[in-house]
Amino acid sequence: MTLFMAIRLLRAIPEERIAHTFLHDLESFFWVVLTVIANHQKNETSPLSDAVNRVLNRPNLIDCLSLGNAKYAMLIDIVDGELDVRTFGTAWAKSLAAMVQEFAKWIRQIRKPGFDSTADPDACFEKLLDIFLETIPHIRPDAGSLPVPSPETDTVECIY
Repeated sequence: MTLFMAIRLLRAIPEERIAHTFLHDLESFFWVVLTVIANHQKNETSPLSDAVNRVLNRPNLIDCLSLGNAKYAMLIDIVDGELDVRTFGTAWAKSLAAMVQEFAKWIRQIRKPGFDSTADPDACFEKLLDIFLETIPHIRPDAGSLPVPSPETDTVECIY
C-alpha cells in the first residue's frame, strides 16, 4: 500500500533505481504508527484536520509523487511542531504525541543525504527502541514499572 511507503520511494522517478533498505521499512513503520494513532478514535466527533485526512485516509486519490510530497510536508510539520499529533483528537494521540515527534525527527535525520546506515545498522534499531521505551512511562505514569513475565508460564498479565 502506497500510504505506508517511504517518501524517497514515492518520490523516485521511474528511471531512478533506488535500493530498498531497512531504513525504508523503518520509515514505513512510522507511517503505520501515525495512521493507527490517527484512526484510533475516541468518538466520531473529533475528525482529523482536512490536511491530515487527505494524506492518511485517501492515499489512492493522490499520485505517488504528490503523496510523497504531502508526506514529506507532514513529516516536517510534525518535526517543527506545526502539526501537533494531539490535535488528532484520538484516544492515543495525547499519550503518543511526543513519541511521534521524536520518531519523525529521527526519520528526518536518516533521510539526509550523508546518513550512512551501513556504518552501524544496530544503532538505528537501538535509537528507535529508545524512542519507544522512553514513551512508556508517559502513557500510563501511574501504572508503575513494566509487568514481568511469570516464571511458571512465561507470560505477562496486562491489566487495562
